[in-house]
Amino acid sequence: MGCYVMTADTTNTRDEMIARIIQYVMEKLPGDESPIIKDFLKHYYMRVSPDDLGSRSILDLYGAVVSYWHFIYQRLPGEIKIRVYNPNLEEHGWQSPHTVIEISTDERPFIIDSVRLALTREGFNIDLLIHLSGICFRRDPSGNVIAMGAAKECIKQDFITETPLYIEIDRQSDIATLNRIRDIINEVISDVDIIVRDWKPMQAQAVACIKFLQQEITVQPASAADLADVIAFMQWIADDHFTFLAFARYKFSNKDDDNKLEYIPESALGLFSKKSRIPTVCNFKNMAAMTRQVYLSKERLMIGKTKVISTIHRPTHEDFISVKFFDTTGMLAEVWRFVGLYTAVAYTSAPKSIPYICKKIDAVFAISGFNQNTHDGKALLNIIDTLPRDDLFHATAQELHDLAIGVLFLQERQKIRLFIRKDIYGQYFSCLVYVPRDRFNSSLRQRMQNILQTELGGSSVDFSTKFSESILARIHFVVRVDPFVETQYSVEDIEAKLVESARTWNDDLHDALHESFGEEKANILMEDYSEAFPAGYCESFTARNAVIDIEHIEKLLANPAISLAMSLYRPIEDKESSCRFKLFRVDKPFPLSDVVPMLENMGLRIISERPYHIRRNGNSNDKVWVNDYRMLQPSGKILSPELVKNIFQEAFAAVWCGLVENDRFNRLVLSAMLTWREVAVIRAYFKYLWQTGLGFSQTSVEDALYNNSQVSKKLVAFFLKRFEIMPHKNEPVRQETLASYKSAILQELEEVKSLNEDRILRKFLHTIEATIRTNYFQLTCMATQNPIFLLN
Repeated sequence: MGCYVMTADTTNTRDEMIARIIQYVMEKLPGDESPIIKDFLKHYYMRVSPDDLGSRSILDLYGAVVSYWHFIYQRLPGEIKIRVYNPNLEEHGWQSPHTVIEISTDERPFIIDSVRLALTREGFNIDLLIHLSGICFRRDPSGNVIAMGAAKECIKQDFITETPLYIEIDRQSDIATLNRIRDIINEVISDVDIIVRDWKPMQAQAVACIKFLQQEITVQPASAADLADVIAFMQWIADDHFTFLAFARYKFSNKDDDNKLEYIPESALGLFSKKSRIPTVCNFKNMAAMTRQVYLSKERLMIGKTKVISTIHRPTHEDFISVKFFDTTGMLAEVWRFVGLYTAVAYTSAPKSIPYICKKIDAVFAISGFNQNTHDGKALLNIIDTLPRDDLFHATAQELHDLAIGVLFLQERQKIRLFIRKDIYGQYFSCLVYVPRDRFNSSLRQRMQNILQTELGGSSVDFSTKFSESILARIHFVVRVDPFVETQYSVEDIEAKLVESARTWNDDLHDALHESFGEEKANILMEDYSEAFPAGYCESFTARNAVIDIEHIEKLLANPAISLAMSLYRPIEDKESSCRFKLFRVDKPFPLSDVVPMLENMGLRIISERPYHIRRNGNSNDKVWVNDYRMLQPSGKILSPELVKNIFQEAFAAVWCGLVENDRFNRLVLSAMLTWREVAVIRAYFKYLWQTGLGFSQTSVEDALYNNSQVSKKLVAFFLKRFEIMPHKNEPVRQETLASYKSAILQELEEVKSLNEDRILRKFLHTIEATIRTNYFQLTCMATQNPIFLLN
């Protein structure tokens, strides 16, 4: 958690700027006005950070404070002054890039927070807020300021404590918007006035409620224990643990079996005294079944959340506390309803110090059978203490037990768990999700929020997060739902979806490694590769792809003699005329200028290339580069990686290592499915023919062989049949076979449309026929890596 430290430098900077503004004031304003505005200015800009002061010119700071002073200079007692405008030099004598809001009113609690809340709720971004809470003014009968002082001087006679408030928001040029902002602020301040006015009367109603409950104990001693708990809680509420916003009493009516709670108009206090918030008649027929059941039960205390989001102090749903009173027959007579917000103390106090919650905690331990002094008992109590406070207020003892025990049994394990509690009035679901801290991020929270809203049929979702020394982070989701709609859900199914939403690429990698290598080796490899793959790789490839790549990398690292590893493949989503080619190399990537010509000479067009730097964990020396090429067959022919993978990769390796030339004869690898050594046969015959005066360029010969790939393949087959290694036991049969090979070639040549290509191919056929000996099959001889032929 960061904090702003006011250093001597920043303090001096601010003091210097204030001194400059004061000097400007003394020079520009009349002598009788400047002394008092000088004192005001000191208080005013002392509430502003040096950074905000430094971002504005002296002229703008002078204009802002003088304009604001003139605005608040005259105000009658109790008057609320609000101005919303866009200052410009011609009309106002100063200018600002922002819309300015100026407020002057008597000091009231919650004013600053409530105004800020209202602006934020309406979507206005606050750029600067200056408040002088606690400053005092003495005004003449006309309301003009004649003296001012700080808070400690407010005890002087005729001084009034006020709350001047200056706000800058993002500029709004529409006049209707400016008027709406003024109306919103005016309504908020009016609400605060009502609350302040009725604060003591509402608190007195809480005290009166306590007295009535105490009187019932004398009449019905049998219910003393239950009533004592309610009295203790109401006393706690009255002792400044609850910010009262509204109060009203309801009378129960049961005419013609039509159960109703009728609002008693003269009882309304606080916001319930406003026409817009007058409580309506509560007809039990219009209540959700769960709510109706609670009202008709003998439980004295009803605690929950309203549907209304507070416009005062904090942006949260208002809390309500309802106390039921019964007549002598045991029939419901009245309901006293208090609406407000629990104070900060109520949320930070130890749960066992809160009467109503304390009883629930005792019930939880009674259900669990744990002793609070044992290890498990202390752990359980700690879990209860750290649960969301609203859950402690609203949940039953059994619900709290199930939740706390579930968290206890989680035992700090690295797993995701979901706990769901439905509000007793059916208005919301309280969902606690425990997530390993290293998995938590805002994206995961949003995915989980969407799942919960969808599965539970929510209209909106609020959330809060909690981090502690635990390895688990906790997210509290409150999913608002329609109480009249019965939601069918399975905690197990929703939890499974949350788990799936939190799965990472590394989770998939661990599972894929386990599937391929078994548990022991998978764990070893996971240690090496859990952080090895960059984000770009993880976005482009699945974990199963990574397992294949890991195999290549492991072989490459295990044998330094291997200079490269390869993988020709095609993703299922790619077209049949395309394929991908991965190259693996230790220490440095493959230069694009080296690889692309080789692949293009093999008849491919390169669409894209992406390099990935793989670093095995724990060994910074193990650096492997993976270059992934996306390639296309220009002719649109189908490429079948499963058929050409081996011959293609062997041919590329031979070119890369310099065993064969990098020319367009290599296109025959894919077009005719010839190995690199078979292509070398074709290349060797061309070299011979060139020396004998063939009369055609290498390009023409390459094109002739590529355009007639089937003839090229049969020429190589004819060559191999002529010089096969095994002795020929039946020479007549062999000659007959060769004749059939030649006949097939000649038949193919009849279909060649180009005369030049026909002449080139026939030259190759005649030269092969003229060959009497070859070293092609002497694989152990280094010289035979490039075939040498003897011809007659």
